[in-house]
Amino acid sequence: MILFRKIALLPTMTLQAQCLEKAYDYCEGIDTKDVLYVALTLQIPAAILITRDVPLYEGLKQRGFEQIALFHKVFYN
Repeated sequence: MILFRKIALLPTMTLQAQCLEKAYDYCEGIDTKDVLYVALTLQIPAAILITRDVPLYEGLKQRGFEQIALFHKVFYN
C-alpha cells in the first residue's frame, strides 16, 4: 500500500523532553499508551494525530489538545 511507504519509525530519544512531559500530562488518566504519539504530534507543529480512539480524542480535546482528528471525519467526511 502507498500509505505504508510513507511511514517512518523514529527512536524515542528523538522526542524532546518537554514534549514528552506535556504529552504525559495530556494523556494522564485517559490513555498513557498514547503518550509517544501525542509527544511526536506536539513536536511537529503542523502535525495532526489521526485516531479512531474516541475516548482519547474527546479527553485530549477537553484538555485543550487541538492537533487531533477522528479518522472517520478525515477520510469519510
